[in-house]
Amino acid sequence: MQVLLSLQVLAFAAALSGPAAAADWQFEREARRGADLRTAWVQNADGFRFSLIRKNDGRVTAVFELPEKTDALLGTAPPVFRVDQWPPMPVTAWGVFVDMGTRQVSWFIWDGTGDPCRPEPPAQDRKRALCDIMQGEQIVFAYDSVTGDSDEARFSLSGSRRAVERLLRE
Repeated sequence: MQVLLSLQVLAFAAALSGPAAAADWQFEREARRGADLRTAWVQNADGFRFSLIRKNDGRVTAVFELPEKTDALLGTAPPVFRVDQWPPMPVTAWGVFVDMGTRQVSWFIWDGTGDPCRPEPPAQDRKRALCDIMQGEQIVFAYDSVTGDSDEARFSLSGSRRAVERLLRE
């Protein structure tokens, strides 16, 4: 019995200290400035954050943020993301619906119509990104800093399906 309890304590401690502790997807709902804000998000062990925010009209915006505790700033080239082994997709796939800042970039990832896993023409490729996030294992963002350095931020997509389904349902 004491051995079993010790093993359980060790397993719990390992779970808290590993990268999975920082990779669990969360869902939040709050009212702000008259809007019902729903957010599914994940933060990796390095402090990068990736969020999906559903607007009142059903549209979903994606946000990629640098860690709070870094001096790095995003360069002028918008990041590119890749889910698993799918082809890379620029955040500019939706054209003018990109807001590029020095610490974060947000873009329109789904228009709120139909099923994200069965998108209709003409925007099939770019509308499928939300489904890829729901079904994938990892998303990688490649970005440039203002100094010209290139870097990547990786996020686990484990638990994303549940969080995104809740985001779309509630």
